[in-house]
Amino acid sequence: MHTKDDQTELMIHIKDLVDDGVIRTKDIAEKINRSDRQTRRYLVEMSKNKMISLTDSKRMDTSKEQIQRHHYNTISRDTFVRIPEIKLWIDGCLARGLKFQTISRYISNAKFIFNFMYESPSNVLASKDEAIKFWITFAAELRRHFPSKGTQCYRVTFKNLLAAHNIVFAHRMGKMYGLSSAHDRFAPYAGVAFTSDVTKKIGDLILQDGNFALYVWWRIALRTGARSSAISTMTWDRIYFDSQPFKLDQHETKDPRGHIHLGDDGEWKQKYLPENLRKILLQWRAISPNSKFLWFVEKKSDTTNKQETYKIRIQMSKNLRHYYSKISHLVSPQTREYMMIRPDHVLRHTLVQQLKDSGFTNEEIADSFGWRSPDIIKHWYSKTSEKNLQDVAKRVEKINF
Repeated sequence: MHTKDDQTELMIHIKDLVDDGVIRTKDIAEKINRSDRQTRRYLVEMSKNKMISLTDSKRMDTSKEQIQRHHYNTISRDTFVRIPEIKLWIDGCLARGLKFQTISRYISNAKFIFNFMYESPSNVLASKDEAIKFWITFAAELRRHFPSKGTQCYRVTFKNLLAAHNIVFAHRMGKMYGLSSAHDRFAPYAGVAFTSDVTKKIGDLILQDGNFALYVWWRIALRTGARSSAISTMTWDRIYFDSQPFKLDQHETKDPRGHIHLGDDGEWKQKYLPENLRKILLQWRAISPNSKFLWFVEKKSDTTNKQETYKIRIQMSKNLRHYYSKISHLVSPQTREYMMIRPDHVLRHTLVQQLKDSGFTNEEIADSFGWRSPDIIKHWYSKTSEKNLQDVAKRVEKINF
């Protein structure tokens, strides 16, 4: 029979495990040699004693540091990562501060590459020649088995692994061996966008159904070009209603710059916006929940707040697809395909394309809306409008060759 002192000692042990990143009930149960049900009872009791915090759904309310430790523990237990050549690579990724999600993708992709070829990393990484030979064979076999499968994720992973072992390529030389880093899926979608007539039609449909929250999300996305992750984490204190002209800040995590928001490293991007968006946001603030965040009532921690932002993104994407299906006959085949794949991101494309069609330069668009390079605008987000192509054709016609 367990005494109260034994139970207290066990709960202290559980607290130490949680602090070390063991945060899943199943993992804790294994460590303390108890059933999942018994372990849950301990966790509830610990919550009552303020030793840990549980969410409303009785899940562990963990800090970012505890989650990171859990992630790193998960990585270190992976048998594939224990291979010396792979461990050196992954340790380097951790040392550079790469996100756990990025490292996990690298590990998953690398596992596929070596398992698909029944080859060990030590043989492949023995020399640059062996690595190139292996990659060419892998890429050819992959194409034979999966003709339509993209390879960008495998190319980026393999190049990263090679670099960790001092196997690098001179500028543009990797492309010779099929090892460029270019995206293979979304390049054909440069220039996909809604026309102003289509955006008005979609907005009217949303308002007719009385879904004002979605309408506000829709207008913010169209006018700021922000990723859905940045829109979902917006806060009222970063919207400057009294400024002239109107401006607001959005937190993008694509390029970490030391600006921490909800525990994530990113960059606050300031955007100057039209007056009508100020009016829409004032309307939304008057009827939305009284909270720090635009879309949900603030929770107890960054972790639970981030869970709410994820739920919001999923719901908004689902709702947008519903309205897109109603106007699918009004858009090009490429736009029709892309808007259902990436319902939020197509609005980012729409902002760029409509600005470019209105005479804004790539540099102006990049500077005003947070892209790091005008080349991204040129190659991935837009194409020359039909009108501009026609104007060029008329000018060419006047030249005697």
